Amino acid sequence: MKKALALILVFALSAIAMSSCAVSGDISRYGVVDYMKNITPAQQTPETLDSTFRDAYADFALRLYGEVKKEKNTLISPLSVMLALAMTANGADGATLEGMEKALGGIKIDKLNAYLKSYVDSLPSGDSFKMSIANSIWFRKDAFEPSEDFLQKVCDFYSPDIYGAPFDSSTVNAINSWVNGKTDGMIKKMLEEIDYESVMFLINAICFDCKWESKFNPTDTQKNALFRGSEGTVSCDLMTSKENTYIKGEGVTGFIKKYRGGKYAFAAFLPDDSSITPDEWLAGMSGDRLVSLLESSTNGRLLCRMPKFGYEYACNMNDALKTLGMEEAFDSHNARFSSLGKNIRDGSNVCIGKVTHKTFIKLDEEGTKAAAATMVDMTAESAEMPPEIQIILDRPFAYAIIDTETNLPIFIGTVNTID
Repeated sequence: MKKALALILVFALSAIAMSSCAVSGDISRYGVVDYMKNITPAQQTPETLDSTFRDAYADFALRLYGEVKKEKNTLISPLSVMLALAMTANGADGATLEGMEKALGGIKIDKLNAYLKSYVDSLPSGDSFKMSIANSIWFRKDAFEPSEDFLQKVCDFYSPDIYGAPFDSSTVNAINSWVNGKTDGMIKKMLEEIDYESVMFLINAICFDCKWESKFNPTDTQKNALFRGSEGTVSCDLMTSKENTYIKGEGVTGFIKKYRGGKYAFAAFLPDDSSITPDEWLAGMSGDRLVSLLESSTNGRLLCRMPKFGYEYACNMNDALKTLGMEEAFDSHNARFSSLGKNIRDGSNVCIGKVTHKTFIKLDEEGTKAAAATMVDMTAESAEMPPEIQIILDRPFAYAIIDTETNLPIFIGTVNTID
């Protein structure tokens, strides 16, 4: 029988105290405008991270994983998806908001904002264990006017960078540069092009780079070992270590291996029945049962072997999120995002066009590097594309090479014939 190893890396994040939602880095060369430099976040009362939040988050993680498209290897960050959607939900109203709250675990948005901020504030980052979070919001400055109340609320709880941008190729470069920087180069490109209908992007990025508390000894790594995977037996480098935290129950056997500082850990789950795939096992689990399984781990004398691995993953989350209950948010006619702002181009309704999610992981003897990015694309679906104007220089024409700051010609000439 083929065996597979179910690997779960729980993405978390750290928070940096900010007195204002200032823009990070020099991004002015992309023609964007900082819309947050004059907004100061209001002081928030910490929210106790009780079982309501824990169970809702864990259940969201398992339900979301169960709905995403499965490739050879799958990796999602439920935290990244939740943060991007929670920001977006602060601009939703009525049944649209109710559907998003249902999808995100059933917690009202004001309470979820407080929970997520407290969760962020509770998670550390250090010299040998990096966990960082970044949020940003980009809007088409000639077509969409964000609500001041919306900007204040997301600043209070999510500390995003917010930019007004031309939504041309320079904005594509700016967004990709922002994501690349916030993920330490692990996710280099989030966007290929911007559709005419797109009026706002809400983006989360998470970067994880941690060393093992007890590293694998490279001399113990077995080269050309066999891994009996879903597509047949392949060779791999199998690392070896002695561990002491044992997982047993819910039809799996596994272990927990800590990163430096002890705040973060890697948990591995191997189905006891080799005919059951890891995806099938996860599909049968609930959030509270997964948390209970991890909490019930015991001390043991373990010899663990695990392959070095690394891969990238990307998916469109639309269908998964609709199944979780937020269908109306994607409906161009019925979605209600009036609290987000207003479409000043033509007044047409705004909805979520697509939710894109990308992840990266590399695990070896030294530790683990991983990243995630989630982008919510808000679109004005009924906006009509302006008619294309064709300009074909197939007869004599004048031209100039100009200085774009002053629009003065440095060269000026004509073409009357082609030699």
